[in-house]
Amino acid sequence: FFRQANLFTSVFSTVSYIYALLSLTSYWLFLVPSESLPTSLHGLVYSMDLAKTSPNPFTAILADIGLMLLFTIPHSTLARAATKLIMNLPVCVERPLFVLQTAALLHAQMHYWQNFEAPNIWNISGSVAQTSLWALFVAGYLFLVTASFALDHFHLFGLSQGTGVNINRKIGLAPPTSQK
Repeated sequence: FFRQANLFTSVFSTVSYIYALLSLTSYWLFLVPSESLPTSLHGLVYSMDLAKTSPNPFTAILADIGLMLLFTIPHSTLARAATKLIMNLPVCVERPLFVLQTAALLHAQMHYWQNFEAPNIWNISGSVAQTSLWALFVAGYLFLVTASFALDHFHLFGLSQGTGVNINRKIGLAPPTSQK
């Protein structure tokens, strides 16, 4: 039933894609201090500086490392060809499932992140360095988004496989095919 793209895989890949976009955008905002976010976003997105503060720094560090490992190990392992052979999933659900688990683990990382009390090591508020770092942060995010389109964004996020449609080609982003 799931060996080729159909209505179920189209819906599944679309839901996975939307959830991934929301999780990635939320993660980007998670890294932004809450005072820099518009107040209309408070309560809608997680912010690292508003995360639960653990009374024990050692416990918080272990929990945060565990959350990062919970994301990175499956993310790296499931992308391997050997793992794909073992799982033996059809192409139309393989990437959308990978995208869904990645988004869910990013979401979990934001939700369960723990802060801890520590002295302020450096402060660049109101300086040229702060503006420069913000510009670099935004430039990096924009580069990441545009690079995903250069690499076939819809294939990367599993939407093309789940729907069975080369979306980049449909919307004119794919390079023209050479005819012999």
